[in-house]
Amino acid sequence: MASDEAREETPPAIVALTAQVDEMRTRVRQMHAELRTVPGRGGPTKGAEHQAAIKAVGAATLDLLDAQSRLRTMRVAHRQQRVAELLEQDHRRERLRLWQLTGGVSLAGVLIVVLAASGAIPAARLAIGVPVLIAGALMAISMLPAPIRDAGQHAIEVRKAIIAAVLALLSLLGALTWRPLGYACLLALAVAAVPVVSALRARRRRDTAEPRGRGGATPEGGGSRG
Repeated sequence: MASDEAREETPPAIVALTAQVDEMRTRVRQMHAELRTVPGRGGPTKGAEHQAAIKAVGAATLDLLDAQSRLRTMRVAHRQQRVAELLEQDHRRERLRLWQLTGGVSLAGVLIVVLAASGAIPAARLAIGVPVLIAGALMAISMLPAPIRDAGQHAIEVRKAIIAAVLALLSLLGALTWRPLGYACLLALAVAAVPVVSALRARRRRDTAEPRGRGGATPEGGGSRG
C-alpha cells in the first residue's frame, strides 16, 4: 500500500526516466558481456570489430551516466519540492489553528461584553470583557505579515495563542461565576500585546536608523576650496 502511494506521488517524468535508466543499464551489461566474446586479435577484421564494440560500449556507458545524472537531479528537485509543500501545509495548518484560537479569544470577549451590556451579568464585568476583546484584536493584528516580520522571535505562535485562549476562558468563567478569575483578562491582554509591541519597537528602531544612515553619508566634493 505504501509503495503504491509512493509510486503515485512520483512524477511521471521520473518514472519514465527510471525505466529508461534500467533498460540502459541492462543494455550496457549485455554489451560488456558480448564484448568478452569478441576476439581482440585474429586479423584486421576481428580487430576492427573489437574496436567498434569498445566504442559502442563506451558511448552507451556515457549515455547511461548522463541519464543517471539527470535522474538524480530530477529526484533531488522533486524531494525539495515535496519538502516545500509539506512545510507550506504545516504553515497553513498553524495559521488556521492560530485563527481558530484568536476567534475563541474574541468570542469570549464578545460574550462577556454582550452579557454585561444586556444586564445578564453585572455591568462591572465590562472591565473583564473589554480587555479580552482587545486581546483578540491584538492577536488578529499580530498575524498580519508585517507584524510577523517585524516581531521576529516574539511573533505570534500557537503556544502563545493557546495561553491567551486559556486565559480568556478563565476570564469568561470569572465574569460568569467567580470574579477574581476575571483578572486573567489582564494576563491575556499582556500575552496578546507582546508580538504587536515588539513589532512596533522594531519598526521604530528601523525608521530611526534609516535617517541616521542617510545623514551620516557625506556628499563627494563637499570640501572647502582654498
